[in-house]
Amino acid sequence: MPVWNCNVEGCYHPAVRTVGDCVLCSRHLCHQHVQPEYHQCPKWEDAAGYDPLAAAAEKQETRRIMKIWLALFFRQYVQELKGEETAGSTIKRNKRQLTTIARDSILADVYGNRYKGQQRYRNNLHDYERWGHRWWRIASCNGMGVVLLASKELAEKNVSLLLLLHSKPD
Repeated sequence: MPVWNCNVEGCYHPAVRTVGDCVLCSRHLCHQHVQPEYHQCPKWEDAAGYDPLAAAAEKQETRRIMKIWLALFFRQYVQELKGEETAGSTIKRNKRQLTTIARDSILADVYGNRYKGQQRYRNNLHDYERWGHRWWRIASCNGMGVVLLASKELAEKNVSLLLLLHSKPD
């Protein structure tokens, strides 16, 4: 069974390994669609066309890795807060969940006086943490290479599938 199928609509051939994986457009192409008449991404020899696209792809990969790091850090920080609370340390909850306290603490450290419980900052951090958790789950099952090559749509499909598989009783 191939790792990837061709991303061209209506084509179900297996993608060519290594050569068929384009880091610029995040597509997986079969032996036919990897040809220049179908695949228009510049080659690495064409520095003027390749370098800006490669920089954009690298930026996307870096963001994904940072989201994974944030998700792992956030989970560990919440566990530390739970441990402190269990050990008897008083945490000012003010009817807030530990996850909200952790987000507020992280945002206060990053933004200082500019952050005063603004909901949009919390929502952004929550979104980054949620996507990092998704990418981590996908990478845990499929390998870290998927973080470099997968599209956002594939991440959404994979997470939905993982949640479905884990929610069914044995």
